[in-house]
Formats: sequence, structure tokens, C-alpha cells
Amino acid sequence: MNGQGRDLHISERILIAYRHLKRFYRQAAGSGRLSPTEVGILEILGAVGEASPSEMARTLRTARSSMTHALDRLERRRLVRRIREPEDRRSVRIVLTRRGRGTAERVHGALRGLDLQVKGALTAAEYQALLRALHTLEQAAREGEA
Repeated sequence: MNGQGRDLHISERILIAYRHLKRFYRQAAGSGRLSPTEVGILEILGAVGEASPSEMARTLRTARSSMTHALDRLERRRLVRRIREPEDRRSVRIVLTRRGRGTAERVHGALRGLDLQVKGALTAAEYQALLRALHTLEQAAREGEA
């Protein structure tokens, strides 16, 4: 039970965890504030070097319009740059700037540290169960959107 005399529902626990993660993302970015989508973009680009907005939207399971807004914010902060495809000038690839690479490295290190902290607090079986539960939760949420 919580301090108010009742058990929290799963959705309430998720919202609480989400709020904590948002604060964590902001701290991981250093002086700048990053949304979860922006953190995901930096993680992807830090891993693969470049990607199209639609590829990243698919990977992060976010709407293309949300991806565009996140990329606009990151570009204004000089963390990413759009590069036009020479063969098809309507298409763009997204790359990190030098400043963006530094931010992506800080964010990646912080996320890795968080993952290791969580993994270290759980047995291997508990960790695998957590991953399965998160996957199930994601699927249920996605089906609830339909």
C-alpha cells in the first residue's frame, strides 16, 4: 500500500517511473533538457551514425510528426544536422554534430549506468521476467490505442 492507504495500479506505477525517467534523461543531458524521444534519437545516431527520420520513428515506435518536432528541437540546439540525399532531395538523413556526439556519449553512459544498476539489483531470472513484463505491457498499451 502507498502512504494514502491503497495499492497503486500498474498504470500509476508506470507514470511514476516515467516521471523519474524523464528527470533522469534531463540530468543525463547535462545542461539541456531532452525528451524521451530526443534521448532515443541520440542513442540511435550514436550507435549507427546516421538514419532517416522514418527509420528512427519506426525504431522508437513514435509518430512521424513527433519525430519531426524532436528533430527540429535537436537541430535548433545544434545536436543534429539534416543532410539531403543527393539522389532524392526530398529525403534526408540525420547525423550528430560534434556537440551532439558529446551529448550522445553522456546520455549513453548514463543510460548504461542505469541499466547496470537495475540489472545488478535483480537476479537473472527477475531481470528476464522484467523484460518479458515490459514487452507484455507495451503490447497491451499498443492494443489499447487501437
